[in-house]
Amino acid sequence: MAEFILSVCKNEKSDMVAESQAIMGLQPAEIYKDPELIARLAIIIKEQRGQQFCMLPFCHTLEAEVLGGNINLGDETAGARAGAPICEELSEVLNLAPVPEKMERHDNMLKAVKILKDQGEQVMFCITGPIGTLTCLADSRKIFKEQRRNPEGFDAVLKHISKVLIDLAKEAADAGVDAIEFADPPAAVSIVGPKFATEMAEKFTLGFVEEMAKTLGSDTPIYLCPLAATKDMKLDDRLRIVAKCPKSIKSMSA
Repeated sequence: MAEFILSVCKNEKSDMVAESQAIMGLQPAEIYKDPELIARLAIIIKEQRGQQFCMLPFCHTLEAEVLGGNINLGDETAGARAGAPICEELSEVLNLAPVPEKMERHDNMLKAVKILKDQGEQVMFCITGPIGTLTCLADSRKIFKEQRRNPEGFDAVLKHISKVLIDLAKEAADAGVDAIEFADPPAAVSIVGPKFATEMAEKFTLGFVEEMAKTLGSDTPIYLCPLAATKDMKLDDRLRIVAKCPKSIKSMSA
């Protein structure tokens, strides 16, 4: 089994959204409808973390929402989270595509990027990986059952999701972000175990982040969450990919 750079997240302040919302005195549904409010929240979180850059979005549900997923936007105690699954079987994911009626929050995030950039801020945009996205679309037990029972079908689903994720990353890059983070928390070794996590890292994540880097070009570096990277992962050194948690650093130049 591969060794992982990190087995659990070391950052104690990874989610400051609820307390930051409290400072604003607004519920998530109000904030997400207004790019100016999204930008303001991003700055508050940046200041609370003591960082020199802003991070968007504030959760790992945006990609699933774009694909039609049912998302509870959160409240004063917890951030956005998945609602009822929209796919009875994992294979149904192959029929999903971005839903125009579900793009409002995503589009407002990109507008917020431009607002922040106009204010002189640096912005990093997080792309959530396929397992995090799939767990917002289907029952997680069926996801892992399909991976064991039908690996070819599972790989086809990953390939389908991959295209969507890279397209979303490209949109963020075109909106002017300074960097992209790739994270997939539900696929961490501490959650799924070393066998599944190793297979994801070696058979999917390595090729995926390199393909995303090639698509984005050298102007947009990628921060690969250490929970998804193994110590012996051989990343193409011609690409700007670094296994580092952006929530644990003060500056992108650090």
